[in-house]
Order: sequence, then structure tokens, then C-alpha cells
Amino acid sequence: MNIRNNYEALVAALTLGLLAQGEDEEEKVDHCCDMAAGFAVLLSEDEVERAKVDAREIAKKVMRGSMAAPLTAKQGKALKQWQAHHGSSDPSLN
Repeated sequence: MNIRNNYEALVAALTLGLLAQGEDEEEKVDHCCDMAAGFAVLLSEDEVERAKVDAREIAKKVMRGSMAAPLTAKQGKALKQWQAHHGSSDPSLN
């Protein structure tokens, strides 16, 4: 997955949050939610709702094993860099 815009960054953050479930993953889920909130404020309500649907579909495919995990470590780093440069209008989230 190459992240080209805030919509794709939101889908990636939501997908990672959905896949990082479990007690020891709570901090990762919180971080994904923070990133997602930063991207969501930059999009319309319709885009956010569509991103939620897309993220759920990707997460389902990954959990069924019919799709590879959405991000490699390198791509996860790219998501964080995208957030730092383009992501949030709230500086506390960058």
C-alpha cells in the first residue's frame, strides 16, 4: 500500500487499529485512533464513512488470510511520516 493522500492514510490507520486488538495491543490501538482522528478532520463526513467501510473490508480480508497485512514496517514508517508532514491540523497528534 502506497499512501498518496489523507483518505488512504485514514484507511491505513483505521485498518491497523482494527487489526491491533487484544489487551497488550491497547497502546497501538490508541495510537492508531489518534492518527485516524487527525486524518479524519481533513476529510468530509462521507469520505470518513467510506474509509471506515474500506478499513473494515481490508481487516476482514487480512483476518481471513485472503490478503496480506496492509502495511509492512517500512510502510508503517511512511504512514507516520505522512502524518507528520500532511496529517493533522491538531499539532498534538503529529
